[in-house]
Amino acid sequence: MVSENEVVHLILALSTLVYIVWNWRTLRAMPGSRWFFSSYFAVVVGLVLTVAEGFFSSSLFNVLEHAMYAFGAVLLAVWIGCMAFRSDRQETRA
Repeated sequence: MVSENEVVHLILALSTLVYIVWNWRTLRAMPGSRWFFSSYFAVVVGLVLTVAEGFFSSSLFNVLEHAMYAFGAVLLAVWIGCMAFRSDRQETRA
């Protein structure tokens, strides 16, 4: 059974994905964008699997869904690490 909030969450994520694709050239200039957008796409795939588990093999899709969320979290942590330790950032001192 698919919950309404899961469908709404997927619609919001897909609309954000459309924005990202539409503005890809501009957003790609962001430092570490490859890691950040890979993380976002993994979360979107997880949301698609959340809705799909209501129609198909729920145990298989549940495992895949949580694996994609974990993978997205690892990619986001890598992006944060890249941003924290980049060599071209300006340091501020009091």
